[in-house]
Amino acid sequence: MSDVIDALSVRQLRAYVTDRGGSTVGCVEKGDLRAAARAVASRPSMAGKTCTACGGRPTRACAACGMLLYCSAACVAADVRHAAVECHLTRTVLPRSACEGPALVAALPWAARLLADDHAAGACGRSLAAALAAAGGGPDGFWRRDAGRGRGVPFGALPPPPPSPAGAAWGGLPAAAVPPSTPLAAPLAGPLGSWGDYLAARGLPPSSVAPLLLHPALTVYAAVAAAITTADGGGGGRSGAAPSVVVHLLGVEAELDALPLLAEVSHLLPDTRLHLVAVAPAVPADRDGEVVALTPTATVTLVRGLYHEYAMRGAWEPPAVVVALNAGLCAYPEWLPTLQLVASRRLTLVATDYIQYSVELPRIKFPMLGVAGTWSAAELNPFRQPAARCGHNSDLFPNYSNGFRVVFRGGG
Repeated sequence: MSDVIDALSVRQLRAYVTDRGGSTVGCVEKGDLRAAARAVASRPSMAGKTCTACGGRPTRACAACGMLLYCSAACVAADVRHAAVECHLTRTVLPRSACEGPALVAALPWAARLLADDHAAGACGRSLAAALAAAGGGPDGFWRRDAGRGRGVPFGALPPPPPSPAGAAWGGLPAAAVPPSTPLAAPLAGPLGSWGDYLAARGLPPSSVAPLLLHPALTVYAAVAAAITTADGGGGGRSGAAPSVVVHLLGVEAELDALPLLAEVSHLLPDTRLHLVAVAPAVPADRDGEVVALTPTATVTLVRGLYHEYAMRGAWEPPAVVVALNAGLCAYPEWLPTLQLVASRRLTLVATDYIQYSVELPRIKFPMLGVAGTWSAAELNPFRQPAARCGHNSDLFPNYSNGFRVVFRGGG
C-alpha cells in the first residue's frame, strides 16, 4: 500500500484522503498528504459508493465496524438493524487484502486485473473480455452467461455450446489451457486445497483462465472430497468396487447452461461413481426429471422445485452431502423448511455465498428459529471465482461468486 500511495500525484492524494473520510487541512507539502493518506489507508473508499440507508452520496462509515457507509448522522440512526444485529458480524469481515493475497495472484497471475478495485457499470464484463482475449479466447461457449450474453433467456434454456471445433465450448481457448475431458490417471494422495493445487493436478499452466468457469465444479468437488474422507474415517484409501456417492446440489441457475463442466468433479474422483441431483426452481419445466450423463461414471438428474418438496417424493435418496451454491440462506424464506429438513434428517449442508456476512448470519438466525444443528465458522472458499463481482460497495465487502462457505450439520 505504501508503494501505491508514494506513486500518487498531489491531486490524487487529496482525493484518496477525502474519499476515505480524512482531512487534508494543514497539508502543505506532498509529504504531509502522503502521511494523511497512510493514516486513512485502512478505511474504505467512498468514491462511487452510496449511503446504506438512503442511497445518497456517503460522507462517513459506521464508527464501529467501518464497513457500511452513510451520508448523515440521521441515516446512521435510522439503520437500526445494522446496529442491533449486523454490526458485530461485519467487524469480522476479511479485508480484500486477505482475500486477494499474494498466493492467489502467484497461482493465477492473470487474476490481478479481475480483482482490481473498479466497480463502474460494465467493468466486470470489460475485464472478463480482456482476460479472455489475452488468453486467446472469446466470450462464446460456456462463457456466455459470464460475458453478459443470453440475457432474458431462462436458465437451462440456452442451446448447448458446440463441441467442435476443438475448444469451441471454451470460447476457443487453446487446448493446453483447459482441463482434458478425461479423469485423472490415479486418485489424488489427498484433497486439493487451492487453485494452484488444481492446476498442478490437471497439468494446466498458471495462465489458464479455466478457474473462472470451474469454481462451481471445484466447490462441489471439495464438499464431496470432504464427505468421502469423513466416511472413510480419514483413511483415504479404498479397495474393491468404486463407491457410489449421491450429492444433492441446490439452487442451480447459470450452472444449468454449463452442466458438462460438472464432469470435472468426477474426473478428480476417478475411483468414485457419482450421482448429482440438481434441485432448483430454475430447472425448466421441460427438463424436470432429465438425466444427463456427465462421464461414464457420473450423472446429474434435474429436478424442478424446492428441496424440501423434492424430499417428500419417493425418488429421494439420502445424499453424502448437500451443496448450495451462492445460496442466500438468510435472503429467501424458502430456505427455512429446507434447513429444517436438513436438521431433521441429520444431513450435512455446504453452502456458499458472495460475501462473508451472508454465511455468518445463518449461525444466528436459524437457531433462533428452532433449526437444530451445528454451524462451522465461515471461511474463505479456496475455490471461489478469482474475480471481484461488480457492485456499488463490493470493495467494502469482498464479493466473489462462491466466495465464502459454511457447513451445517443437522441434528445437533
